[in-house]
Amino acid sequence: MAQEEQSKLTAIDAAAGLSSEEAKQRLLEYGMNVVSESRPFRPVLEFLKEFNSPLLIILLAIAGTSFFVLGEKTNAVIIVAMVFISAIVDFVNTYRSEKISVKLAERVKTLARVRRDREECEIDARRVVPGDILLLSAGSLVAADGEILEARDFFVNQSAFTGEAFPVEKRPLSDGATTERISERLDRVFLGTSVVSGFATVRVLATGKETEYGKIVQKLSSGTRETDFEKHIRSFSLFIMRLNFILVGIVLIVNTLLGRDFLDALTFSIAIAIGLTPELLPVMLSVSLARGSVRMAKKHAVVKTLSSIQNFGSMTILCTDKTGTLTEDRITLVRHVDGDGRDSEEVFLYSFLNSVFQTGVKNPLDRAIVEHGTPDISAFEKVDEVPFDFVRRRQSLVVSRAGKKILTTKGAPEHIFSIASSISEAGKLVPISPERLRTLEKMAERFFEEGFRVLAIATKVLDADDYTYSVEDESGMTFVGFAAFLDPPKKDAAQTIAELAERGVSVKILTGDSEILTKKICSDIGIPVQGIALGKDIDGCSESEVAALAAHTTVFARVTPAEKERIIAALRTIPRP
Repeated sequence: MAQEEQSKLTAIDAAAGLSSEEAKQRLLEYGMNVVSESRPFRPVLEFLKEFNSPLLIILLAIAGTSFFVLGEKTNAVIIVAMVFISAIVDFVNTYRSEKISVKLAERVKTLARVRRDREECEIDARRVVPGDILLLSAGSLVAADGEILEARDFFVNQSAFTGEAFPVEKRPLSDGATTERISERLDRVFLGTSVVSGFATVRVLATGKETEYGKIVQKLSSGTRETDFEKHIRSFSLFIMRLNFILVGIVLIVNTLLGRDFLDALTFSIAIAIGLTPELLPVMLSVSLARGSVRMAKKHAVVKTLSSIQNFGSMTILCTDKTGTLTEDRITLVRHVDGDGRDSEEVFLYSFLNSVFQTGVKNPLDRAIVEHGTPDISAFEKVDEVPFDFVRRRQSLVVSRAGKKILTTKGAPEHIFSIASSISEAGKLVPISPERLRTLEKMAERFFEEGFRVLAIATKVLDADDYTYSVEDESGMTFVGFAAFLDPPKKDAAQTIAELAERGVSVKILTGDSEILTKKICSDIGIPVQGIALGKDIDGCSESEVAALAAHTTVFARVTPAEKERIIAALRTIPRP
C-alpha cells in the first residue's frame, strides 16, 4: 500500500470509524472484500472442454471419415458413443463436485462488527473496506488485515495461516519495533485467522486480494498446472496421432504406386487407423477414475477433477502442515508433575481450582485444564481473585476449605519462581535453595525443549482475618509443580505415515510452528528427521539453492505461506528417483 494511503488510514478517528458515505466510496474504490471471484459454472462450456484431448479428437476424426466418406455408419456411431460416454462421465463428476462446493459456500456467511458513524454495527464481511474500525472479541473471525489500536488479553489463532498451534498474543506496538515476517507481527491481525480470547480494536489496512491471504490465493490460482496424468495421456495421444498419420500416408502412397483404387486404399488406411486407436481407452479411464471418486466421496473427500486421483497416487513426496493435519489442533494438558518430576494430583487440583473459578477470559490453557478431568472440589469455595495481567504474567485465586484460605497461583515458570520461597519435600516445607531453583529451572527448560507449553503452580495459606487480596499477597509462596500442555498427534497419524512409507512416499513438514515442537511430533508419529531448516534460512536463496536444501530437509519450521509455496515449487524441480 502506498505511503500516502497508509497515512490516510492512520488518520481515521478510531472512536468514530468511517461514515456510511465514506464506506460506500471506499467500497467502489477498493472493491468487495473477497480473495477470489467465483466464476459461474457454465455447463455447456464445461462439457465442450471435455473434448480437449488429442485422443478424443482422433476418434472423432475417424468417426467422421467413416460416416461421411466410407459410409460405415454403424462403426462411426459406436466410436462417437464411446467418446460421448467418456466425456459425460467426466462432466457428471465435475458437475456434482461443483454443486457440492456451491452448497458449502452458501452455508458460510461471515459477519463483521465495525464502528461506523460513531456506532457499532454488524455488516457482511465482504463489505469491509480499508479504514474500517473492526471490533474483535473471542470467537470472531478476522475479516481483513489490520493494525491493532487497542487490545486486552487478546489472543489469536493463526494456525490456518502460520501453522502455529498455540494462540499468539497480539497487542499495539509501543516502541515502534517491527519485522517483515508475518508470524512475528504482534501488532497485526490477518484475514483467515480467528480470535481465541480477549478484545481488540483494529484499523483495517487491506482487504480482499490485497490481504496476505489474498496474495497467496492469487499466486496459487494464477495458472492451472497440468497434472502428470494429463501430460502422459496427451503424450500418448500425440504418439497415436503421429503413428496414424505416418501409416495412413505410407499405405496411401504404396497403394497409389501399385495402381490400386484410391477409395479402397483410403478404406484400408482408415481400418488401420481404427485398429491402432484404442477406442475404449477414454471410457475405461473415465469409468475407473469415477469409481475412485465415488469411493473417496464415501470418505468425505470431494474430487473436482478426475485426473487428480491418478496424480495423487503417483506422488513421491508429501508436503504437509503440522497443526490440524498431523495433530488434533487442540491444546491438551498432558502432564502435571511436582518439583521432582513425579505425577501429582495436587498440582492438577490447584491448577483446576485456579482455572474453573476465575471469571476473566478463559484462554486455551484454562480450557485444557478444565477439560482434563473433574476432581472433587465440593469442599472448596471461591473467596476472591487477582486477575491475570501481562506484567505479572500470572493469575491468582483465593479459595477456602474448612475455614482455611488458600491462595493458588499459576503462570509462566519464571514469574512463579520469583514469588515462591519454599517447596514441599517429604511432606515438609523447606526453603528453595539456589541449587534447588536451578534444578526447577532446568526442568522447565526440558519441557520447553520437548515442545511443551508450561505453567507453574504455587500456593500459600493466608491469614483468615484478611478480607481483601491483591498482588502483594503473591509472595512467600510454596512451589507445587508444573502443568505441561501439548497439541497431541492424531490417533491415526502414525499409521498413515507408516502406510505412506510402505508405498515409497516420503513426508516433509512445512509449518509456521517451532522447530522444537515439530521435531517432537515427528518423533511421536514415526517420521525420521534428516534435517531441519527455518523460514529465514531460505530468505535470499535462489530457487536452485532452495531445491538443494529441500532435497535433504525433512522439517521446515517457522515458514510463511509464501515460503511454503517456494519450497514446494523447488521440490517439483528435483528429478524423481
